[in-house]
Amino acid sequence: MESGLGVIAAWLVAGVLGGIVASQTARRRGRGLMLDLAAGLGASVAGGMIMRQAGMAGAWAMIVAVSAGALAVAAVHAFRKD
Repeated sequence: MESGLGVIAAWLVAGVLGGIVASQTARRRGRGLMLDLAAGLGASVAGGMIMRQAGMAGAWAMIVAVSAGALAVAAVHAFRKD
C-alpha cells in the first residue's frame, strides 16, 4: 500500500480535476474559485483517506477522490445562493 505525500498530492490533483469538471458542468460563474477549490480539495482528501482506511487504495481511492471533489463542488453550486 502506498504511503506518504505522493498519495495525498495525487488525491489533491484528483480533487482539482473533479472540481473543474463539476464547475464547468454547472455552467455557473461567480461562485468563487477559493470556495470551489476548498470544497474539491477537502472532499477529495477525505474520500481518499476513507478508501485507504477501508483497505481500498490505488485506483478505487482515486475514483472516490475525483467523485468526492466533483460532488462537493456541485453541492456548493447547488446550495449556495448568490
